[in-house]
Amino acid sequence: MAESQELIKFDNPRKETMLKYIVETGGQITEAAKLAGMDRGNHYYWMKTDPKYKEIYEMEAKEQAADVLEGEVIRRGFKGVDEPVFYQGKQVTTVKRYSDNLLMFMLKGLRPHKFRDNYNPAMSLHAGNISVNLQIPRPEEKAIDAEFKEKETT
Repeated sequence: MAESQELIKFDNPRKETMLKYIVETGGQITEAAKLAGMDRGNHYYWMKTDPKYKEIYEMEAKEQAADVLEGEVIRRGFKGVDEPVFYQGKQVTTVKRYSDNLLMFMLKGLRPHKFRDNYNPAMSLHAGNISVNLQIPRPEEKAIDAEFKEKETT
């Protein structure tokens, strides 16, 4: 977990530990449980039985975990990763590798109007519920339509 952001204190310190590792692992529940020295089922049990734990997980820990993952995306895509180069079985140097795919995903999220494949400005202006009115005839309308079409053909 980032040092600048602390999660709310619980009566059970294991809950705090679990949330801390969820953040540090970028939201990986199984890995967080291993690091915390507990079964991953504890997290799911607390999600069902402790509204405070669930709220903090949903509102804070998941957001902080996303920040961790975003930092890793930037590191790999923008700053690059040193990959070893081997010659005759021995490492001789390293090469800086960048991830164009990760950068494109970041750009699609940050500037969808410019980089996203299926960008729809109307969808980004108003977040919320979407209403769709499908013109599907009711069964009784289908019967009337069929009867009308039958009369037309005779």
